[in-house]
Amino acid sequence: MEARHRTWILGGAQAFALMALTLAGCRSETKPPVPDSASASAAATLKRETWDSVFLAGEHVGYVHTLVSREPGPSGDVLRIEQEESLTIRRDSSRMETQSAFTSQETPDGQFLEFRSVLSQGDVPMETTGRVVDNELQLEVSTMGRKTKASLAWKPEFGGPYCVANSLLTKPLVPGESRSLCFFDIATNQPATRVMTAVDFEDTQLLTETRRLLRVDARTTLGGFTINSTLWTDEGGDIYKEQIPEMHDFLVVRSTKAEATKEVGRLKIDLNTLSAVPVSQPIPSPYKTRRIVYRVHLKSADPANVFANGLTQQVVAEDEHTARITVYSVRPVGGAGNPQAPSEVVTDGDREPNNLIQSDDPTVVKLAQEAAGDFRADARTNGRGPTTPAGDSPVLSGPPSDPVQVALALEKFVSRRMTSQGISSAFATAAEVAQTLEGDCTEHAVLLAAMARARGIPSRVAIGLVYIRQQFLYHMWTEVFLNGRWIPLDGTLGQGGIGAAYLKITSSNLQGASPNAAFLPVTKVMGQLKIEVLEVE
Repeated sequence: MEARHRTWILGGAQAFALMALTLAGCRSETKPPVPDSASASAAATLKRETWDSVFLAGEHVGYVHTLVSREPGPSGDVLRIEQEESLTIRRDSSRMETQSAFTSQETPDGQFLEFRSVLSQGDVPMETTGRVVDNELQLEVSTMGRKTKASLAWKPEFGGPYCVANSLLTKPLVPGESRSLCFFDIATNQPATRVMTAVDFEDTQLLTETRRLLRVDARTTLGGFTINSTLWTDEGGDIYKEQIPEMHDFLVVRSTKAEATKEVGRLKIDLNTLSAVPVSQPIPSPYKTRRIVYRVHLKSADPANVFANGLTQQVVAEDEHTARITVYSVRPVGGAGNPQAPSEVVTDGDREPNNLIQSDDPTVVKLAQEAAGDFRADARTNGRGPTTPAGDSPVLSGPPSDPVQVALALEKFVSRRMTSQGISSAFATAAEVAQTLEGDCTEHAVLLAAMARARGIPSRVAIGLVYIRQQFLYHMWTEVFLNGRWIPLDGTLGQGGIGAAYLKITSSNLQGASPNAAFLPVTKVMGQLKIEVLEVE
């Protein structure tokens, strides 16, 4: 059986939501005004507007629209930054359009005041608001009526999302100069650091012209992970182009409104093909394997620091860019796993509902009861676990209180009831999925996690890669805490756990004000991973 799986890059929209990190602020065609004696009324009408086209692997996939204005505030003039992003990607036969927007207020000298962002990655948007109060950035995240509050320690030297662009415009870099700035990344609701080193002026190809621009090598660090990019500015510090070759040649370049907003045509690039990691040796019956040994290589990172070391896999470094990973099949009813696995604990975040895993949603609770509500001994199972006759009515062995049998029933239910046809959203929450019972691996994973929590079983999602047709594709599955161990389940397959044809990068309970941060580790793998199959058992 093959997983009903569509390639997922950072949960679909997450890859492009992280664009805010790599752009590190908006564009402005001219320098923003610095504090002077200009009248507030004149400043209030001053606006700067830019349009940028977005390309992925050479294809136009969307735009970024930025509007910067100066207006009077309670304690003096403030900069109001408005930015909207629209992107279209193709996965298999489906086109998915994603939108995000944010508004922030910052002082002309770079102090962050407040922001509001809206990320539309499913049918229901996620809204985040934040305000700097004394030494804290107070955040509130809202999804489908659920609100999560959090706070971050804030330092005066931290800037807002416009910090980098404002710094360059106020004081342009010169060849040989380096600059480091801390700013707030709206995509992940976390502080980030960007180090920029100016190289030299060079002839730079834009959309319709070649201009002499200053090349700047940039390194953006967030949550312990780094993204390298190159940007080009004019003599005034205005960013005209930014490129991330390691992320499928992701490119943002200055353009006109007409060029940026032109209709995205029929996309040739399929993310399934673009993101696949081929292997030379096929894996027979991959989802029934008990143990597989891989050698993985990353071009610019240490895989021993990227791939998870735990119950299902053991990671041993061979050199700074290569590691041997032994993956073990661990199922609810068998599999010893990694003998040197570190101990793991369960937190409140693994049990409680949150903005993405709404385990208290009435429909989620109803489905969880329907999937595993009537336990009774049945001779057909012979004590081996669940079977499901026609009509999707689970028949299980074991007492109603047996969490192993509950978990197995939930996995089977999600696999049989959900469909992956006609997917148009990039990443839907569990409550959304419960209504439609549609989605790819990410939707299967969050619904199964929510249903498990609804039945009192701690859960989280695992993020990594899965083997399909002699290649590895990005994937998400679920982990549940049973008998003192985190056990993997895959709602796309429903086979009572998983085999060894999975490579786990990280796991997350998707709690808190920055759930998108869970996808950051994948940025170290995209476009630079090589996998070799050494042993199969």
